Amino acid sequence: MGGSANGIPVFDAEFRSDAQIAVDFLAYWQSELTGDVASALAPMRLKGGADARLYRYQLVGEKPSVLLVL
Repeated sequence: MGGSANGIPVFDAEFRSDAQIAVDFLAYWQSELTGDVASALAPMRLKGGADARLYRYQLVGEKPSVLLVL
């Protein structure tokens, strides 16, 4: 975080919302893999991760996995 304004946290430019991480993550896989890439399970935030954010996700045709965002 980049401090606060009137008691409301101000996030650094590097902060991404959970929704934006989901969009960016799918875009990344679409750029790395050939063919269509789709989410069977969109990234859902998991509890835990003291210094990172954890998301459960699943691409179509793949096993569920976990995304770690530092």
